[in-house]
Amino acid sequence: MSDVDLGRLVGGRSCTIPCTLFRNGYQVLTSALADSGANAFALIDTQCAVKLADFLNAPIEELPKPIPIRGYNGRIGPPITTILRIHLRVDGRRQYNAPFLITDLGSYDMILGRKWLAYLGLQLDVRSRRLIWPETLPPTPSFIREISITMENLVRPQINTIYQADAVRRDQAFEKDVQLDSQRIRILRRPQTTYVTPPALKT
Repeated sequence: MSDVDLGRLVGGRSCTIPCTLFRNGYQVLTSALADSGANAFALIDTQCAVKLADFLNAPIEELPKPIPIRGYNGRIGPPITTILRIHLRVDGRRQYNAPFLITDLGSYDMILGRKWLAYLGLQLDVRSRRLIWPETLPPTPSFIREISITMENLVRPQINTIYQADAVRRDQAFEKDVQLDSQRIRILRRPQTTYVTPPALKT
């Protein structure tokens, strides 16, 4: 192994795979870390889960009992108490009501762990950053057109400064027109009428 580049022993791109989360005619495009070392089924970041639950109209469920977790450094973190069941599409294969444990993941939106890989009988080709699917799990045909958004735009929406400037100019022009119209309007007042009491009739 003398030909190994010593400058590339650490770092580089993670083994992430593109995937889609969908429900009720909407879908969110994202990616997940395929991690055979994560001793879990599927994990989703807390912030992403909250946004997804609202966007896809999927309720967050309480677990029957908390699940203790241990980080890569061996330290015990806050227990997992909730899950989110949503549909998952990876490589054209649809999985319905996949349970995602909700926890803080830091740099990743989702992690597909060892138990998820084992449940589906998948092999992980780390060199090519792809999944090897068994022949018994072909792509799922679908004819539904879903409204798409990226996870980045869902969780961290960016304001387009050009559109925002147009909106400000439109609001300013509207306020100016209202001021001009108010100056043109004249309030018509009914002239006051003086009533004269007739003299008393003599009898």
